[in-house]
Amino acid sequence: MKNLRHWLPAALILLLGGCHTAAPPAVELLSDTYGPANREATDRMLAGLKELKLRDAQEIAVLNNQNYLAAGQAVYAAKMRYYQSLGAFLPQITAGTDAGQHLNWHNHLENQLMDEPGRRYNFTSMTNVTASWLLFDGLGREFAMLARESGFRREMAMEMKTKCMLRRAVAYAYFDWQLAAEIDRIQQDNRQFQQTMRQEAETGFEAGRRVRDEVLNFQLQQGFAQTDIIQARYQQEIAGYALAQLMGYAEGRLPAHLELTGLEGNLRPIPYSADLCLDIALHNSPIMHIMEETLKMAEYEKYRSYSAFSPQIYAYSQFDYAASSSRYQDFRFDRNYYDGPGVSYGVRAEWMIFNGFARYNAMREQQAAYAATRYRMAETYLEIVNDILAGYAWYQSCLEQAKVYRELLAAAREQRELVVERYRQRDESVDRVDRAQSNLIQAQTRYAELVTNMKKAVAQLEAIMMIDIFE
Repeated sequence: MKNLRHWLPAALILLLGGCHTAAPPAVELLSDTYGPANREATDRMLAGLKELKLRDAQEIAVLNNQNYLAAGQAVYAAKMRYYQSLGAFLPQITAGTDAGQHLNWHNHLENQLMDEPGRRYNFTSMTNVTASWLLFDGLGREFAMLARESGFRREMAMEMKTKCMLRRAVAYAYFDWQLAAEIDRIQQDNRQFQQTMRQEAETGFEAGRRVRDEVLNFQLQQGFAQTDIIQARYQQEIAGYALAQLMGYAEGRLPAHLELTGLEGNLRPIPYSADLCLDIALHNSPIMHIMEETLKMAEYEKYRSYSAFSPQIYAYSQFDYAASSSRYQDFRFDRNYYDGPGVSYGVRAEWMIFNGFARYNAMREQQAAYAATRYRMAETYLEIVNDILAGYAWYQSCLEQAKVYRELLAAAREQRELVVERYRQRDESVDRVDRAQSNLIQAQTRYAELVTNMKKAVAQLEAIMMIDIFE
């Protein structure tokens, strides 16, 4: 009765569940061509969506990412392996039938015995039903079942890990797009400033108040800003490609009409201490759950290896129905016939005494595998601690720097305006204008990079802790 709760659900699944069917990937993803069908598939997925927020992108990725969908099927496969292990607790029932003819000729007989015919033509048939039930095998079945159960839970943890890593990858691609868009905006402002200064320098040069090299200086700076714009738009493009792949878009790129939210700098501390983040991560992290279940599997396999030294005890029974018909020549009668049922049952025991130390070495192998898994679990613990502390320190460092750069932005903009005003009054050189503008661009760019890194640090922590830190 103790095992009834294990194998009864499996029997119900087999009887009522039917065959497993999974929705196949989109037809466009299995094709060897790229064309309008890919674009149409993307349009259907994005119908009615104008602005793509991060959470929307992550949810769409969970629904359509092929790696995550494959992880879900791996969970189902592990569940079926667990149900297969429950079958070892049930009897095996087989049915068979056999029909055949045997022809026997005895030529050149000398001193023929009374019961030996010269010719024999025999036809026999047998139908049987056999049942065999393993009663005891040293708990090998129990530990195999427990190992498969842990394997099922491990696959569920691996599915959750895939989901967490997917959400982090989507966030990274999204933030890269935001950063590239912000740098594009910064350099467009820079290009506009350089163009304005160039026009003023050209006017002054034509009036004889400026020299030609000042005009060329602003022209060069305008060209440099243009190349930075091209580079930023390239970074936007490849970030969009990565985002489209993660979200499962067959076209491979996001539609032009789709807008992503802009980069916003919300400078706030993490509402948890580093130690609390560690506690949450070690409790919630799917990576830790994977290793816990892997360690259980290794432990069960180790105990299962001990069962090889135990006898195996079976109960068996058989019902058969046999029929035989024979014809004879050169014998005292010419034919005979019989048919009838038969029943047999009993208990059988088998015990391997010696097999060349194979069982002993297999046992030692599983003991070593268990020890190795414990070391790997300890290493996983250290990796989680390192990732949490590194991500936490990364966020704190970026936060402190971002606060400084936020104050420097206003100072850098005011400095540039003062320098430009003095330049127009011919009290400052063109080099001073370049340095002031460079300080402003550097402060804006560095501030955008720090805000992006803060967001990435949060995404890294959330992927391990499995919580929304600021929600």
